[in-house]
Amino acid sequence: MNANKSIKSNIVLNCIKTALNVIFPLITFPYISRVLGPVHVGKISFTNSVISYFTLAASLGITTYSLREGAAVRDDTEERNRLFNEIFTVNFISTLISFILLLIVNGMNTALRSYSVLLLIQSLSLIFNWIGVEWIFNIYEDFLQITIRSFLAQLVSLILMFLFVRTTDDYVVYTAITVFAAGGSFVFNFAHARKYYQPHLIRHCELKKHLKTMTVLAANLFAITIYVNSDITMLGFMTGEYEVGLYSTAVKIYTIVKNIMAAIIVGVMPRVSYWFLNGQKENYKALVNKMAQILILLCFPAMLGLFMVSDDIILILAGSDYLPSAGILKILSFAIIFAVFGSFFSSYGLIVRRKDKTVLAFTVTSAVINVVFNFILIPLLEIRGAALTTLISEATVCVAFMFKSEIKLDSRIIKNSIITCVLSSSWIVGLCIFCRGITNIYVRLLITVALSVMGVVVSAILRKEEIVINELQIIMKKFRRRT
Repeated sequence: MNANKSIKSNIVLNCIKTALNVIFPLITFPYISRVLGPVHVGKISFTNSVISYFTLAASLGITTYSLREGAAVRDDTEERNRLFNEIFTVNFISTLISFILLLIVNGMNTALRSYSVLLLIQSLSLIFNWIGVEWIFNIYEDFLQITIRSFLAQLVSLILMFLFVRTTDDYVVYTAITVFAAGGSFVFNFAHARKYYQPHLIRHCELKKHLKTMTVLAANLFAITIYVNSDITMLGFMTGEYEVGLYSTAVKIYTIVKNIMAAIIVGVMPRVSYWFLNGQKENYKALVNKMAQILILLCFPAMLGLFMVSDDIILILAGSDYLPSAGILKILSFAIIFAVFGSFFSSYGLIVRRKDKTVLAFTVTSAVINVVFNFILIPLLEIRGAALTTLISEATVCVAFMFKSEIKLDSRIIKNSIITCVLSSSWIVGLCIFCRGITNIYVRLLITVALSVMGVVVSAILRKEEIVINELQIIMKKFRRRT
């Protein structure tokens, strides 16, 4: 393990990458939502939800598998090259099969034929994901490379979008831009991967050895995709493109906030896996407790903040035509806590221990619950029913992971963080209510967000949260040196 790559830098870089995925949509979405309109936004969201199933089948759980297994052999050149080339070859086979299955499904399903052009364009992401070999950079904690790639892809997409997307008929062009901008960055990834090893296909590959675990991880990710994306897919079949456009708008904003929180977990996963698999249990326990503390201090304020300002966010980002999405966003905001902590207990408590089948069993159960409730609630409540179903599914799988996980948290630290969280959350709710008197929506949101963040920091200081105080002391020392 390279000591020069600190846990803090991993978290920061991964959060920056996620933040870039937030900033650019914040710039593009207000434009796209108004130019394309709810119907065409709904078309793109619907086809993207369909493609996501095939993308997941192509990935075959390789990201999680390679991160865990690669961390154990990353310092052994011979074992590393053998493992990496076998993973690369397995990924090629799974991508080819998924692409063929997509063509067959599109040809046989009459409901999908009207979306053939969009599906074909988006299907190219299957190939780009294969050659992108992003799992290599995760194993070596090269988050700087991933961050730079993400920035360049988003920048190219932004420029091309403003140049070529001008009317509602340009929704196909917009879809192509997003796919090819990301694809170009994946080609760059493939070239940069040679810093670590030479990716190439091999004839003799121990398929059975890898597939035994990969299929379990893939099934788990597929189940996750079902309870994340099935609502959009089922809305597309059961309601209409307009409703999908409204719902996907709320989901997009919810996903942005959730992914920022989840980026903290992902940024530390390579180090957690390395320490656990190499027997450094004390380091593992200390890091897991620290991560739980950070997530508690951030997730609850984020959830309440999103709930309180959902109307303003929808109006600013999407416009008044999408205002019904605000009610959906309020419901989804409560799912953030369950989604993030479900990932925490699953990743750090079960996946690192290779308890993949346990994770799969709980996730499949949650996915089944999601589909069943979608059939019940969507006809009754339409898009609100889909949002409630997502909340129920996230809560179910989170509780299951929490009770089955072998993670033992320091009760003193957790209790103190919860009290701090209650204090900062109370400040946010009171502040949002007070700021409703400000008529300018932009000024209102800016003041609310800025003072909310300040309230979270002040609450942590008043409660003497060491993790926050230590970081502030480091920042102050650096500032004094420069001055």
